[in-house]
Parts: sequence; structure tokens; C-alpha cells
Amino acid sequence: MKTFILVWLVLYGIQVSLPLEAAPKKAPTAQTANQEFSQAPPVAEKPKSTGVDVRFTGNANISETELREAGSEILAGIQFRGLTAPRADDAAFYVEVYYSRRGYTFALVNWQITNNGNTLQLDIEEGPLTRLGTITYQGNDHYTEITLNDFLLGTTRERFSKFTPLLPYVEQDIETGTARLVAFYESEGYLDAQIISWPLEYTTDLSVAKLGFTVVEGLQYWFNRIGIIGASPELEAGIRAKIAETSKLSATALRMDTLQSEILYSLKSLGYYKAEVTLESLTFDKSQGLVNVDVLVSSGDRYVYDGITVKGTEKLRADFLPARFSSLSGTTYNPERQDEIYREVISSGLFSEMKIKEIVLPNKTIRLDLDVKENPSKEFGLYAGFGTYEGGFVGASFQDRNLWGNGRPLLTSLEISQRGLTGEIEYVDPWFFGRKNELRLKVFSQSIDNDGYSIFDLGLRGEVTRKFSKIFKAAAFAVFKTAKTSALEIVDPLLLGPLDYQTLTLGISGAFDLRNNPLAPTQGLVLEGSLGYEQISSGSSGLRVAVRFSYYQPIGKGLLAVGVRSSAFITSTKVNEVPIDERYFNGGGTTVRSFDERRLGPLFLNEYPLGGLSSTILNAEFIYPIFGDLKGAVFMDAGNVPQEGSFFSVTDFRYAYGLGLRYSLPVGPIRLDYGVNPDARPGEASGAFHFSFGVAF
Repeated sequence: MKTFILVWLVLYGIQVSLPLEAAPKKAPTAQTANQEFSQAPPVAEKPKSTGVDVRFTGNANISETELREAGSEILAGIQFRGLTAPRADDAAFYVEVYYSRRGYTFALVNWQITNNGNTLQLDIEEGPLTRLGTITYQGNDHYTEITLNDFLLGTTRERFSKFTPLLPYVEQDIETGTARLVAFYESEGYLDAQIISWPLEYTTDLSVAKLGFTVVEGLQYWFNRIGIIGASPELEAGIRAKIAETSKLSATALRMDTLQSEILYSLKSLGYYKAEVTLESLTFDKSQGLVNVDVLVSSGDRYVYDGITVKGTEKLRADFLPARFSSLSGTTYNPERQDEIYREVISSGLFSEMKIKEIVLPNKTIRLDLDVKENPSKEFGLYAGFGTYEGGFVGASFQDRNLWGNGRPLLTSLEISQRGLTGEIEYVDPWFFGRKNELRLKVFSQSIDNDGYSIFDLGLRGEVTRKFSKIFKAAAFAVFKTAKTSALEIVDPLLLGPLDYQTLTLGISGAFDLRNNPLAPTQGLVLEGSLGYEQISSGSSGLRVAVRFSYYQPIGKGLLAVGVRSSAFITSTKVNEVPIDERYFNGGGTTVRSFDERRLGPLFLNEYPLGGLSSTILNAEFIYPIFGDLKGAVFMDAGNVPQEGSFFSVTDFRYAYGLGLRYSLPVGPIRLDYGVNPDARPGEASGAFHFSFGVAF
């Protein structure tokens, strides 16, 4: 698993991207130069320091550097505007507030001006550090103390490490947290909820503060009747279908607003561009906790799309954007479908900006006027890093997002690692024979020294993917490859299988994806599978089958992830008749983490992996927050590499359990894992470290 390093030190895929095109700059004329000169603001004279000396006394537990940073603004004002009694009082107040936020509730700061007004002395009486003791709740029938503490103490926890054993007592934070508790109850439908604070109790030495609260939850309100006035029965049915989920939820102020917005959006999605929705009445049945809502609907006329104009394209062909939005022409106005096309086009990277203006025409039609700014289409990138299997590597990439002006990208990359060289050229058509089809054509090659053997191959892959919905897609693919294997440490040709060969694979695949984020999922599931027929020129042939299932479920502030993967080459030939590079391997940072990369399974001389005709991997891990973006993980893995091509085989499972760290980045997590091998066999390591990027499975 690779970890890329360059500008951001340990980030995946970090590139120094150099656009190969730039917008031409106009040379300034004499007139514009004079205008710029005449309009230029005068340069402000930098204020001079008054040289006031600020001194701190009595600060035993907080350093002077930290105090100066906390009061930097007011101290800067004193330096450049002069020392006055009000400014000295402000400085003392800021220091007191800072002490209070660190848990020194009884801190006092006195000030005095000496040395003819040139010295400010802040005399600090820190007092005891007061920490939070027991927190007691009464009346919280529906939520646990753990849940309530998350809201009450959230502001304080944001400023202190998860490793802080006892949080300090900060009066302002508790007041904020109490308000957050009320807001939490209201967000759950307890519209009359109250949080009543008990008198604060301190220990004799003032080192611990004990808190108590009476929770008056009241009734939880639910939507009872949602009346839709002014809509035809057919239109009302369409509206109710759109608001079905919200109407089943508890009633909150936010959901009441959301309900109106959903009704309005449903009307617009049905083509009623000028629809209006107003709240007619809102009544509460406080004896049963029911809310009745009546909304007045004015749908107006139905509108359809009629034409598109484009402004701002220079390098793209004139028909590119009209073709992307052509499916809307003549159809009923639908902002949801319009937004979907917009997201598809903007995600291509061709545009830095796209503004859509909806123009209402007299014949109840809407014209879309697009004003766009194009991105530079050509880009060159460099990257470097380290992988647990590849070792150190450097690479370069080049892409042209707008090949021949048709908005289709051409991507090329070349990478040199300690194991060898890889490269590829890929052409992508995201709108192949329609908006929901994607064509990918790739030429690839590698010359790699694996453990025990080297492989050189050259191939071509073609794939057409159809997006049937936001969550389901299917593809058909074909792969042709010619390869040559050379012996390194594995000298027995029977173990390597055929050395010179060609393969042809024809297959289909599908993916059902409900994850909320493919790069760093925190909820949902994904189910993927592929089936292909492969013919190897050496005489082997059979079915390639692969299935993957991953599920992510939040539990409290943690995340439970489980995964199952299985692959097999189902053939009548034996494993030694299949080229070694066409076999399956196991072990590593994304499989069974008690083994190094590819080292689970049969080995030659207890050192060089030989692979098998199938592989099954089971993973489970629980990820929990530590501090900020740093998270911990506990995991268990299991897997095998049978010699025969048996799908979902459970024979000779090997296991791993271990601990890990995760650091979240916008593009995915960096991972450090150590997996323990609980049943290490002679010659096997007791465990393995893995430093990698991305989710484990």
C-alpha cells in the first residue's frame, strides 16, 4: 500500500500541478496605467511602538509566553496607541478570562501603571485549579448521562486532549453546554424541555466542582395532520410522496421549516416553477404531543425547458454544453434533474465556475443561460513517496482534460519504484452514447521485480459502464495482455508456471454503493462483484469471480466496519499450470494484517510467495476518536490462499488481531497498524507493521 510524500509530507497522491496553459495578459496602456496610479490608495504610515513594558507576576502555572499570546490584541493596542487606565483594565480582564477558560475559576488580576506611564504590571492571583467532579441528572428518562454529557461538555472537550483525565470547570462552557442541551432536546421534538441547574458545590479546597441538573423533558411532539390546501388530488398525492419521510419524524421548529421547503421543492420538481407555499395554521395538542400543520399551496402554471445558451467557452467545442443538457429540452422543469447534470459536468474539472440563470419566457418555457469559466485543460504533476511493498518511488503524470476540444480527458502516468517501472495511458469518455454511459480505454505496462520472480507485461483494457441510478452501476469489460515471467529466487519452473503467455478476459461487473463517502466512509455499505471468462495461451481457461461487501455503522462516536472479499479462478487446471502472476496473494495492510504484503499462503523456501487460485478475506475493525483528527482502531482479520480455485473457501484460515492509528485528511486517512499473528508457524513472523493510506477495506 503506497503512502505518497511531497509537499504535504505524508499525503496520498500529492502532486505539484503545473498548468500548461495560462490566460493571456493584456499589456497596460498609458491610460489604464494612469488610472491605476490615480486610484491607488495612499500608503499608510506604520504606527510606531510606544515602548511600553508589560510585566507579569504570580503566574506559576501558565507561562508568560502563553499569557502574552492570549492577550496579544490588547497588548498590541497598548504598544501602538499608548498605555491608559482603561486599556490596562482591559488587559487584566483578558488575562482573567483566559485563566477562567483554563479552569482557574477564582483567578484575580490586578494592574498598576508605573515608571511614568511606561510600565504595566499585571499581578496575578491564580487560585486553585478547579476540575469537574460528578455530574448528576434527574428526569432524563429518554437519554443517558453519556449522551447528555456530550452536549454539556462539548465546548470544553474541543479545547483539551482526549487524554486529559479530568476536565477543568469552566463556567462559560457549562452555560453554553446547558443551552446546547436544551437545543438537543428541541431537535428531538421535546419542544417544552427545560434544563434547571442545581446550586454549584465545591470541595473544601475548591479543587473540584460538582454539578447537578433537573431535566424537564416534557412531551415529545410528532406531526399529526399535515393539511395541503389548494392542490388537486393528483398534485397532493405527488407532494405527500415527497414529504413522506419528514412527516413520520418528531416535530421540531427546523422540521416545520423543512416541511414547507420540501413541499415547495416538490412542486418545482413537478414543473410548477412559480409555485408558492405559505403556512396557513400551526396548532399544538399539548395533551398528546401532536402538531397539526396546514399549508396553502399555489402551484401556478407548469413550465418546460426550451433551449440553452452558453457564454465563456473558448477551447471547448460549441456543442459540448448544449449536448450535456440536451436531455432536458422539451421536458417538464425539474431542478433536481438539472442539478444532477450540473454536478456531472462540473465534476469533470473542465470548469472553474459555472453559473446557470433560468430565464422565464412568455410561452411558459424556461431557457437556461450558462456563463462558464474554463480551467486550463493541460496539467503536469510530480509525486514521490514510499510504499510498504514498492519501497521508495517517484512518478510523473500528464493529463489533457479537453482532448481535441471535445471535453474528454486523456491521462498518462509513469512511475519508478525500487521494484521497477509502471506506466499507463487512459482515454475516458464520461458521456459515451448518452449521459449515463462511460467508456474507458487503457494501455498499460509494467516491469516489476516481485519476491522471487520478475514480470514484464503489456496490455489493453476497455470498459463501458452504465449508471442506472445514484447507487447502482454495471459494466462490461475486455482485457488483453501479453506477459513474460523471469525467474529470480524461484528457480523451479514448475513453481512459476508458464513463462511467456497471453491472456484474454471478457467479463461483466456491478456495484451497489450506499456509502456516504467512498474515500472515507462513515456510514453505509457497498456490494461489488465481477464475473469474467479468461483464456490463457498456455492452455488454462476458466471463470474469474470476485465479490466484495463492506459495511460501515456508527456506534456513538466510534465506527464499526466489517468486510468480506473473495476471489477465485475456477479452472480445471492445476495451480502450477497457471502463470504465477495470474494467481491470488494475501497479506498486507488491506488484507490480513499479521502478514507482510503477499506473504500469507504457500512460500518457496519459507521466503517467496507462490500464490493460489483463490483468496478469501474477512475484516472487522472499530475506530474511535482520540483527539481532533487522530483516531484509534482495534481490528481482527482472517484469510487464506487455497491452491484450488474454490470460491469462499474457509480452509486453512490465518488470523490477525491488532491496534492501529488513523489520521483523517480530506482525501482519506493515513493508517498505522500492527497485526499480531496468533498462530505463527515455523519461519513466520509474530506480526507485522503497516503504514498506508486510505480505508483498510
